[in-house]
Amino acid sequence: KVTIIKFRRRKHHMKRQGHRQWYTEIKITGIQA
Repeated sequence: KVTIIKFRRRKHHMKRQGHRQWYTEIKITGIQA
């Protein structure tokens, strides 16, 4: 769960860049891990 929070904090930065696909990949990896 700590990892998800860390990525969630970066979600704002990623959303600003527009790398939604990359974030989705990380989300899937987090759920699988």
